Amino acid sequence: MSSSGEFRFNADAKMKAAQSMEGVKVNSSSTGDLLVARDIYKSYRTSRRAGAVVEALRGVSLELSVGKVVALVGESGSGKSTIARILAGQELPSSGEILFDGKVANFRGSKNYRDYKSKVQMVFQDPFASLNPIHTISYHLSRPLAIHDREKDKQRALDELCEMVRLVPSERFLQKYPHELSGGQRQRAAIARALAASPRVLLADEPVSMLDVSIRLEVLNLLDQLRSKFSLAMLYITHDIASARYFADEILVMYKGVIVERGRAEEVTQTPKHPYTKLLIDSSPDPDDLGSNLRSSAGSGSRDVASQGSTDQGCRFAPRCPLAMDRCLSQDPSLISISSSRRVACWAITDDGGDEASVSMEGGVRGKF
Repeated sequence: MSSSGEFRFNADAKMKAAQSMEGVKVNSSSTGDLLVARDIYKSYRTSRRAGAVVEALRGVSLELSVGKVVALVGESGSGKSTIARILAGQELPSSGEILFDGKVANFRGSKNYRDYKSKVQMVFQDPFASLNPIHTISYHLSRPLAIHDREKDKQRALDELCEMVRLVPSERFLQKYPHELSGGQRQRAAIARALAASPRVLLADEPVSMLDVSIRLEVLNLLDQLRSKFSLAMLYITHDIASARYFADEILVMYKGVIVERGRAEEVTQTPKHPYTKLLIDSSPDPDDLGSNLRSSAGSGSRDVASQGSTDQGCRFAPRCPLAMDRCLSQDPSLISISSSRRVACWAITDDGGDEASVSMEGGVRGKF
């Protein structure tokens, strides 16, 4: 794979019929939203002083459907991993609720938590950090089988898990330690560990960002095949909007804890509406030059905003936005529907989804990543 982020999937591999797995069966459901986050807020205290908090998430809602991939895109610090940890049950929201299969998720008590974790699993960014260096790959895969009572015919289950993630022959890998594997092999082992619980939802938090460029496409192809094979609902977290274009069905763009744009992957990347989405696309090194149609001549409507930091009132992107108006600094825009499949949170978007002012992506946006 080139550094451009050009992720194109092998259609033959994606459509290849999978043999049934008898020892390890991954749950699936036919249709509908499986995991839903509804109006999630999350704040962290920064000191013991009253009121000293940072708001990591502000009213985030998303839906993960059976057999679909939702990509959550944004720069570092935007809150992507925070919402993933909340969806995984590792943290509780300050307000809002998580629904699984139409029911409010219950994390109280070890039995309820274990039952939830058997359905929702997470693949972390750094496979070396997520695997215990003092244990073998066999141990890492055996633990979830035992915890979730799926240890019948253990050796067969271990072999099938290795086969699922292309660690074959399994005897070459099961007795090895994480440091004895390559980065791509470690991430495959981490994916196999997540599959051992027979989940229905997979949360992938930047699963390829720590891998060599040459093997990123292989791992994404693997995730895509597993999604199709087991009808998994999948959240793909990334800062690379180019990979999201080819891998995901829907893209949600997040900026400082707020969803600023969402829609079908192709629509968001080809006809972005929010200025922040346009900035992300313009910074992408995709050779297809996703942002070529966005580099129009500079408009005269850009506003000079002195502050380069975030704002507690109004739009959080306003200090960096070339379209910022007085209203943007005082009123927080909400997501509005501009078509049947597109929603944008921006005061500069008209009712028909057009921009009220042109945006220059060559020097028109102030502020730095």
